[in-house]
Amino acid sequence: MLFFVSSMTVTAQETKTDDGKKPTPVKHYSQSKIRKMIDEARGYVKTGKNLDKAEKLMTTLLQDSTTHNNVRIYATLAEIAQKDYDIENEKLYLNQKSDTATVFRKMSKLFKVRESLDSAEQRFVKMNNVKEKFRERNAAIMDKYRPNLYYGGLFFLRKSDYNTAYDFFRQYIECDRQPLFSGYDYIEKDSLMSSAAYWTIYCGYQLKDADKTLKYRELGLSQKERLPFALHHLAETYLMRKDTTNYVKTLKEGFSKFPSHTYFFPRIVEYYDRVGMIDTAMVITDEALKVDPDNVYYKYAKSSLLVKQGDYIKAASLASEVIEQDSDIVPEAWYVAGIAYFNHALEIDHSNRPSREVRKRVNSYYEKSRPYMEHYRSLAPERKEQWGPVLYNIYLNLNMGAQFEEMERIMKE
Repeated sequence: MLFFVSSMTVTAQETKTDDGKKPTPVKHYSQSKIRKMIDEARGYVKTGKNLDKAEKLMTTLLQDSTTHNNVRIYATLAEIAQKDYDIENEKLYLNQKSDTATVFRKMSKLFKVRESLDSAEQRFVKMNNVKEKFRERNAAIMDKYRPNLYYGGLFFLRKSDYNTAYDFFRQYIECDRQPLFSGYDYIEKDSLMSSAAYWTIYCGYQLKDADKTLKYRELGLSQKERLPFALHHLAETYLMRKDTTNYVKTLKEGFSKFPSHTYFFPRIVEYYDRVGMIDTAMVITDEALKVDPDNVYYKYAKSSLLVKQGDYIKAASLASEVIEQDSDIVPEAWYVAGIAYFNHALEIDHSNRPSREVRKRVNSYYEKSRPYMEHYRSLAPERKEQWGPVLYNIYLNLNMGAQFEEMERIMKE
């Protein structure tokens, strides 16, 4: 990467290094020396050899603060970068010793150099009130090359080099903001801009870098084909940032646009459940069931919410329906059916005066709960904290001595 020293550079007589020692004095070059160094670098360009030496000559000149607006130096750097790219690209075309990654990297560098040339020329034009010479031709050349920045991003994306891929997509997008490309209006005319922005979201997400993920989010969200995935990555990024407001907002947007998508529904319902907004979670669940009435996940979610609303019989019935529809896909439905009948037994027991009839009704619901909870135990033997206390109380109330003793031992453990 080329390093251009800022025009704010001061001479050695004006400052000291961090360790208190005087730095090496900045050398100022005469105009004749500058011309000679430029001619030498251009000589290397003509031969196509020693391009690293040619680049070093120009970057050395730019260490002199008096040369920062010398357009010829930047123009020469552009010629060097162009020749370097052309040589590498030709090797690839002729199947000689080269590699695609190197060609793409040299293309990226060429853009940076030509953009620096444009900036230098604009400073010169403003200072000297003259017409620009390079911009129109410079922009036309780089506009033709620009798609290679996008394809370079895809190339490194396939290599799982997300940092480099991100840089290529960023560079592709930022062309729209570069003065060099004034009038090209890429944001309106280039159909790949939204796709490039989506890939920055994806790369940033893979890197767990929130700033990168969010930088081009608005443009990325205009990529309709990948919108559900973009919303998914953004939601996870907000969650990582503990930005609850935008996390929930993104989940709601994702669910409203893609109610059948497997990511948004369970998380938005889980959020409202966690904060105690059960009625809101139920509204969302009912909306989902309108879209897909036979969806076992939606039915299971509703049965679970019904338990929390205290509608135990309806919850048990819906959970049983899930089990009948597909007993393997949502094993927790066995627990919901069991806990619903168990809670209803407790509800009857606590809300009525003790009597033989009440005890009979209570035990009938313990009996209904028992097979569901026992089956859930067989599916999730490690989840003792869920089925253990329930079965303990069921066996106690139903006078099942051997089973009660086993459960008592498990609970003590």
